Amino acid sequence: MPPIVDSYWRFGRGDAVGRRSALPVISHRAQAERLAFLVQTVGELERFAHEEEPDRILRHVHRGLGPLLRADFGFVWRFDRSGRPAASYRLAWTPKGEKLLARADLASFTSAAVAFARDRKSPGDPHQLFTWVPVGGRSVAALGFVRPSGRYGRQDARFANEAAEILSRHLAHRDRERTYEIRERIVRKVLQQLRPADILYQVLHGLKRLLQYDHGASVQTLDSDASALTIRAETIAWTKGKSLRIGAKIPLRGETLDSIEALDRCLRCDPARLPEGIPLALIADLIALAPEAPPVRSLLLAPLRQGERFVGLLALRSTTPDAFTRSDEETINSFLPILSATALHSEFFRLQQDRLLEAERRTALGDLARAISHDLNNSFGVIQPLLETLRRDLEMGTLSPENLRQDLDTLSQYTKSSLRIFEGLLGFARGSIEGIEMIDVSGALDTVLSLLDRSLVAGRIEVVREIQADLPRFRARRQSIEQLFLNLITNARESMPGGGRLTIRIWTETGEEGEALRITLADTGVGIPPERLARVFEPFFTTKASGTGLGLDICRSLVWDHDGELWLESKVDEGTQAQIRLPLRKEPVPLVPADAASEGR
Repeated sequence: MPPIVDSYWRFGRGDAVGRRSALPVISHRAQAERLAFLVQTVGELERFAHEEEPDRILRHVHRGLGPLLRADFGFVWRFDRSGRPAASYRLAWTPKGEKLLARADLASFTSAAVAFARDRKSPGDPHQLFTWVPVGGRSVAALGFVRPSGRYGRQDARFANEAAEILSRHLAHRDRERTYEIRERIVRKVLQQLRPADILYQVLHGLKRLLQYDHGASVQTLDSDASALTIRAETIAWTKGKSLRIGAKIPLRGETLDSIEALDRCLRCDPARLPEGIPLALIADLIALAPEAPPVRSLLLAPLRQGERFVGLLALRSTTPDAFTRSDEETINSFLPILSATALHSEFFRLQQDRLLEAERRTALGDLARAISHDLNNSFGVIQPLLETLRRDLEMGTLSPENLRQDLDTLSQYTKSSLRIFEGLLGFARGSIEGIEMIDVSGALDTVLSLLDRSLVAGRIEVVREIQADLPRFRARRQSIEQLFLNLITNARESMPGGGRLTIRIWTETGEEGEALRITLADTGVGIPPERLARVFEPFFTTKASGTGLGLDICRSLVWDHDGELWLESKVDEGTQAQIRLPLRKEPVPLVPADAASEGR
């Protein structure tokens, strides 16, 4: 760790102040008490190992230092990454100190502490003693002591600095332990085989606790054709909201990719003053958020690699100039192997999920085609004979207007029914090529119900729809929502072999995490035993003779892709209820064009 800078009042000017006899004399007893305090402090600090913020630790040491320095009153300031006081604390040790503190100029002391922490200069008053606590190359805190009735000397300053050094070493050790703890927790998450996006967010939230970035962070992965970076995870610290850019692509040109691949370690920079070779267009896209977003003053970029292969990029943003230190680079480097492996795996995971979803969709289309062929055959079995009858009656001159009207009504009824089946099937198939858009969820439900209507009626299943009238449009992939409904309604139908009721509710609700779309599908079927309910989302777990065991796993993945939650509630012989919560997402914020970003700088 860096050496503690001397913070004592430098003597040497003036007559009485400059004479050695004017310096306070420290008795052997006082020196022994100070030494005992330092030894005791080392042991006591272990009690504060799990404190999230160092405030209690700082106050504890400050409270013990005051009487040994014969201070009347004093202050503790904790600084944020910009060097501004994030928390302050003041204490009087003597009755005189309480009176002086009551009329003290607190703003003046705070200004002196900020200047001292920034410039390492003494306060200029021999009755005041300041010492600073550095961790990782930056000032974490400053301790101040005031003794109007006496001056502070070099021995006092040395003692305060020794205590500050103990504090500094303890806080640095605590930060390392927190880093190890967070990294181990993330490794456990990896071993639990969570989806890559969950692991990426675990790392970003862990870095937020460790580095306290106040603007945001994101992880971008390189597409398989190396033409763009895709935003896979992003946190928005300045609003604590959800990012609207997940899945957005940042196009890359050849020279841009070359410059990124040339990064061999973390890069700390000011976006307004980029080092040579860093592409301006890329930085503009990385920090492009809502117009009301605060400006980014510090940017930390870290390349994600698998061997020599570049697979992605980690970007941390702060509103504070010079917010990131070399110590922060070391912290990030300890997480890069996990991030790199997850970034590489996320691309494979996405491709695998897309292929699995497409395979499931084709299987569903095949099943639907076989199911509706019977319905269509019945319709055409009515339409064809009726047309032949009309032709014969017309040729024989026996066609009456009343019979014609009845036959046309029957033809219209069966034709509309067939058209609805065809439209539902074509719409379901067409959704496989559509991307993210603002969709009508009730419309997606109508498409699926039109395909399953005949089978539900044949199975004596009553469908009850309770849908909010002013339901907002939802930003999603239409094919995903249709596939979700298809799988869940099919499961409900199969759980009611003797008939029953399927109640589908869709509404919006507002909670702590914002507005969300809620969907429930409740059946009156046979239910799921508790031992099976715990495993229903496991891939390939099924109780059906011809099932693949992928239906609910795919449903969960589809909900996850929209940052939502899916869970089942079930009781044997009473039925099952599928619960879905999908956060309502607005239109995505467009990325700032590179030329516009260049003009704004």
